[in-house]
Amino acid sequence: MNAAFAAYRVTAEGPELSFERRYDRPCEQVWRALTESAQLRKWFPADLLGTLEEGATIRIVSWSGRFEPADGTVTAYEANRVLEYTWGDERLRWELRANSGCGLTFTNLLDDRASRIGIAAIAAAWHACLDGLDALLSDESPTFDAEHRAGELVEQYIARLLIANRRPDSESST
Repeated sequence: MNAAFAAYRVTAEGPELSFERRYDRPCEQVWRALTESAQLRKWFPADLLGTLEEGATIRIVSWSGRFEPADGTVTAYEANRVLEYTWGDERLRWELRANSGCGLTFTNLLDDRASRIGIAAIAAAWHACLDGLDALLSDESPTFDAEHRAGELVEQYIARLLIANRRPDSESST
């Protein structure tokens, strides 16, 4: 299965989540799923309106109306390889590499809302979205409910984050 859990780390820029996926599809097909409205609608929570080119302002609009539209800036763009943009105070980076198909690295540099919402909830939500992308790129109909899937994953992410952040000196002796 393609659905590996996110890696979490704190960088000089702040906390980030990183996901790795691999597809038996050419990178051009994966790129279309990341950039074209008709494809985004099938797996991503919002449309990206505007020109996707470095320095451009884009408008990020929820398909469901669940969140307010937001402006973002395309901070890196190389067709079929790299798309990076801001969404509020967060940064999303999509990197593709050809490797007998296409490898995808998705990195989300988190903003201060991560501490309010919870990193596990954010990781679970992105994981569920990427499960939808997996289904789209494997020609399956993404029939699962992304919110339900995220709910299933949240407890697993909480456990993983607690274990990853556990320090030997914080272990209790019994």
